[in-house]
Amino acid sequence: MYQSTFVFLQRRWISSLLAALLLFSSLIPSPYSKAQAIEIDPSASRWAVAELKIAYEYGLTYPDIMKDFKKAITREEFCVIAVKLYEKLSGKKAIPGTNPFSDTSNPEIVKAYTLVGNLRQGKTSPARKSAL
Repeated sequence: MYQSTFVFLQRRWISSLLAALLLFSSLIPSPYSKAQAIEIDPSASRWAVAELKIAYEYGLTYPDIMKDFKKAITREEFCVIAVKLYEKLSGKKAIPGTNPFSDTSNPEIVKAYTLVGNLRQGKTSPARKSAL
């Protein structure tokens, strides 16, 4: 029961994040107006389909994450969309720093880590200023 509720709330949070992405994306002119259309996985909620297509057209998401909407998002997937949002809103290219991780070489994860700042002594320091 708890895990089911947690997955529901996590997906709800992701849906809210995508809605916020769409709100902010309206401020960015789309270089993808003639982008290839993407077919949305049938697991997506009907109310989200139009927004998911727009997010994809604006480059705020990517094909690998546009499926299996009922499963929890991974940290890697979240890092990729967070970096995409940062780059679109700031107009800056995120640059990966030194990779401190032994279990990934994905540059998008390292970029997200660099943007948020270093973790210190196992704490995320959520109130600490970003390294931007």
